[in-house]
Amino acid sequence: MAGSLKDKVVSLAAGKALGHKLREWCAMLKLDVDSKEKVLVLEALPKGELEPIRVELRGYRLMQEGTRTVVEFDSLTTSREWLTRLAETLLPEKRVVLPEGAPVELLKVLV
Repeated sequence: MAGSLKDKVVSLAAGKALGHKLREWCAMLKLDVDSKEKVLVLEALPKGELEPIRVELRGYRLMQEGTRTVVEFDSLTTSREWLTRLAETLLPEKRVVLPEGAPVELLKVLV
């Protein structure tokens, strides 16, 4: 993803924040954001794994529902077929309610 300077700065900042939140489960390797195309690509190495995984979120939108912040998306694919199928099963409405304490202000920059 080529992306703008803004996307590169957001990718770096969001990658650090998300990496901190995910450190119990994986090492964050890379986060790329393309705000124009609404594509987010994450690469991480799960603990106990030898190969990193890639997660691609397309058509993302950040929404406010009362006091909750929700991320909706058009598609989610991963570099592991079983993980993509699990996401399709667990997220049939293609949306995730963000937990309390999520860096919502930072995420608003993405949209």
